[in-house]
Amino acid sequence: MFPIDFRYVLDHVWWKKLVEASRNGYPDDVPVLNNSTISMTKKGKFYLKWGLHESVDYDTVPMKAFEFILSSYAVENKNRDIIEREVVAKPGGKPYIEIYPRHVTFVSSRDLSHKKVVDLTPTDTMETLRDKALAELELAAYPTDQLRFYIQHSDRMELIDLSQNLDNYFDTAQEVIVDSIQNGRWFYQDSQQPLFGNPVGPPTNFTSPFNGLGSSSSRSAYHSYVQGACGLQNLGNTCFMASALQCLSNVPPLTEYFLSDAYLKDINESNPLGAHGELAKAYGELMKQMWSGEITSFVPRRMKSIIGQFAPRFNGYQQQDAQELMAFLLDGLHEDLNRVKVKPYSEEDENIDKLSEIEKAEQAWASYKARNDSIVVDKVHGQLKSTLICPVCSKVSIKFDPFCYLSVPLPPKETSLKQRIVVMHPMQPERRWAKFMITMTRSTVVEDVLPMILDSIRPKPPPETDPYMVFFAVPLGSDDIKVLTADAVVSAANTDIGSREVYAAIVQHDPETATTVIIKNQNNVGRSLSLPLIFTVADPSVVTKKFLEDSAKKATERIFIDDKKKNGPQNAQVTTQQSTEPMDVDQPGAAASLNQSTDEAKEDDGAPYKILIKSIQIDGAQSELIPFHDEVIAQETKKALEAAAAAGNPGHPLAAKTINIVFQWKEKHKFNTYRGNVRKFRIFKRSNLHSRPLKFKNTNSFNEKR
Repeated sequence: MFPIDFRYVLDHVWWKKLVEASRNGYPDDVPVLNNSTISMTKKGKFYLKWGLHESVDYDTVPMKAFEFILSSYAVENKNRDIIEREVVAKPGGKPYIEIYPRHVTFVSSRDLSHKKVVDLTPTDTMETLRDKALAELELAAYPTDQLRFYIQHSDRMELIDLSQNLDNYFDTAQEVIVDSIQNGRWFYQDSQQPLFGNPVGPPTNFTSPFNGLGSSSSRSAYHSYVQGACGLQNLGNTCFMASALQCLSNVPPLTEYFLSDAYLKDINESNPLGAHGELAKAYGELMKQMWSGEITSFVPRRMKSIIGQFAPRFNGYQQQDAQELMAFLLDGLHEDLNRVKVKPYSEEDENIDKLSEIEKAEQAWASYKARNDSIVVDKVHGQLKSTLICPVCSKVSIKFDPFCYLSVPLPPKETSLKQRIVVMHPMQPERRWAKFMITMTRSTVVEDVLPMILDSIRPKPPPETDPYMVFFAVPLGSDDIKVLTADAVVSAANTDIGSREVYAAIVQHDPETATTVIIKNQNNVGRSLSLPLIFTVADPSVVTKKFLEDSAKKATERIFIDDKKKNGPQNAQVTTQQSTEPMDVDQPGAAASLNQSTDEAKEDDGAPYKILIKSIQIDGAQSELIPFHDEVIAQETKKALEAAAAAGNPGHPLAAKTINIVFQWKEKHKFNTYRGNVRKFRIFKRSNLHSRPLKFKNTNSFNEKR
């Protein structure tokens, strides 16, 4: 690492004032240069504060720009405000500004209060740094073989290998303990301090952790731990490297291969595409450390040094991409362990198109193995089949290519949405409405929401009733409804729904097997007066006048018709807009009973309503409204079946699974909207549906009559 240029650090606020004043043509308004907000003093020296961010706390300018600033503006304190930093570059790396110069604190092992700080320069080596430290600690007279250097970690000491590169050990700041022999004794070794990272590796006579129960036959002099349960300490922001190494460490065939020393006979030092065996050796040493059972954490310094030596993009201590490192490791280990010393020349077989797919795959793999044969190929590599069809001549070309890893796309992050669901109780006289505000995703479907709503309804229906629910939506600007199936998306953001709200009706029969009866309330021009009512029946024949008057009409009176407004002027305007929320009524069921029968309505033009039914057709056919009577459903079903048989399609499904009834109201009744409180809870994942406790934000009881 060497300096190639210089930059000067300026307080960001002062620099913004200079830029703004220059842009507006008033450069004389800029105050004197002052870097006090980004500086601090320690023992009479000025230092840059820690944790500063470029373009937020400070900015840097090149030397010529700073010389112009000095010639134009005064400096409040030259020792503090002139902050020079070097632009350095490592071999094969990109230049960068060394904002915080590196320095190392050296401490004597026998007197921890004896500390000296040594600044690292770009030209320093391990030897020059050692000489500086010995001079500062007054240990220069000691022979080098009577000195040891350790890096202090949280639970152990790491012995520094002086043969390695300086950058492999020291990042922004580091504390080094210098040990020396006195009276023939090392302080740390003789005081039973555990040495960590000693160039001499640990014992290797341990049982493979992948055989049997994975127990070890050797023990450390200090502790015995679970083999393989060894963390890798960060060297700066090197968690990406630790992640990749831990993944590879837990590939049993690969780790077994290194722990048994089987890799030594396969090392290919002459392969120009590899690391001359250095990467394989470093990885083998790392595996033995991690699986020794003697330590719980390890500093992979030599491994990082070898990686940086042969892949300069991974030099330094910055965050990198873990997948890129994994790809380099697998490729590097493969080339270092390639059993093919001289790769033969291979030609593509001209007659390969005449072979079967299996023969093509086998031939392609044999050709690949002739040049690439290693434990990595045996355990990690595979084949991909690619098919290419010519759009002109339709010729099909099939190839088999080797791969080492596959990239798969991550699913997009789903955003949470709030959806209101209004639940109706057409069959329960004591209940009318319950409203829920549910936090869900765009992919939440009916079967996700259903169990939570059923579990939250109060009071709970009797167990013997076994209630079901039919979900539906009313598209904006339409009098039709859209029934939602179990796999339908619930969110109104779904364009297929076309409504801001979703509704649900509690019914007594399974809508998947029963017949659904949809009751609509309309005026004499066909405009909806309220939301529809939905029932399910096991047998369509039960849908008679009596059923409709006892169930549908009474539910309409109870839920939609306000008796206070019903008794108003006869010429009152009928609400013709589609209702979105039925309004609360003080006395449910208190509306005046509309007991006039349908037979009387035929004779009396003043009857409150007519009952009509949509004709039953083959699915997709247009239906029309016809007067309702008890035999009409059977007649319409028979007629539709005969029409299907005449069309040569006797098995065609009918629309008889859904019966559409219309109450056409003649009197000017008031159909009101309901505005109640909302229960709120969240649904994110199906796995949480039955385990997540419900938390409601309102305190209104749903046990009261509405």
